[in-house]
Amino acid sequence: MIEPSSNTSRIARAISGAIDLPSDATSVQLQISTMTANGQPGELVKNIDLGANATGLVGFQWDGKDDKGVAAPVRRGDML
Repeated sequence: MIEPSSNTSRIARAISGAIDLPSDATSVQLQISTMTANGQPGELVKNIDLGANATGLVGFQWDGKDDKGVAAPVRRGDML
């Protein structure tokens, strides 16, 4: 979760992490989106195709850019 401390637009920074898959998967899609202050999904920012993976941890990296290669803005109230 990224939550800036001011109302000014900021740029999302690169992040990395892992997803713990409970079983083998033929296609894993990671969707990064904003989230509203009340916890509802917001705007889709990036779709990352992680392909087929076995049970366990699957690492990922996001460069902070949207699907068009533009740095994703982060606004107060948005959570990525």
